[in-house]
Amino acid sequence: MDVIISVGYRVKSKRGTQFRIWAIFIIIQPSLHQINV
Repeated sequence: MDVIISVGYRVKSKRGTQFRIWAIFIIIQPSLHQINV
């Protein structure tokens, strides 16, 4: 997870920001489903 986020921070562009948001969402989403269940 840290590697994905660090890559997103290194790429200082709109695409890098979108990738970072997408990656964080994909990582966090399953844990949110577990909490709701």
